[in-house]
Amino acid sequence: MKQTDVLTTFLAIEHFKKEGGNFIEEKKFENAIKSFDSALGCYDALPADISKLESAGILYLKAIALAELNKKEEAIDNLNKALLIDPEKLHALLYKGVILQSMNRHEESIGVFNELLEIEPEATSALHYKAISLNLLNRGKEAIEVLESIIKIDPEDKDAVDYKEKLLTKFNLL
Repeated sequence: MKQTDVLTTFLAIEHFKKEGGNFIEEKKFENAIKSFDSALGCYDALPADISKLESAGILYLKAIALAELNKKEEAIDNLNKALLIDPEKLHALLYKGVILQSMNRHEESIGVFNELLEIEPEATSALHYKAISLNLLNRGKEAIEVLESIIKIDPEDKDAVDYKEKLLTKFNLL
């Protein structure tokens, strides 16, 4: 593939990625998915020695559109593909955990949040979601411990403080 063809392909990828993002903002999720599929198709035309790391971000954006259409299993599949390309794509890990949580697959979501926390131990958003899943599994003491770790990281985190108080009352741990 000529260098000019590679450049043209990258420009097409950027066009489709931007177009898909605009469709998400407009809540035109089916159109967004088509644009992201077009962008991903362009990667197939690139030589194997060219990094395809950026495609992980496109798979993540496609997963957002799929989840908005309640195609959660497909969204998780796309997030898994993104994570194969870039295992430390924290947004993809977090969103995968959130989708699993929304499907009441709390044990799995906790596992995903733990995976993210191994990479970024102070990711308070992952800690918040983990506490929610623990609570929904009636594992209040563990949820409170997670909330305490958030408060240790950020003593000003009002959501963590308020949620901890709520759980202390709910589980009679005052």
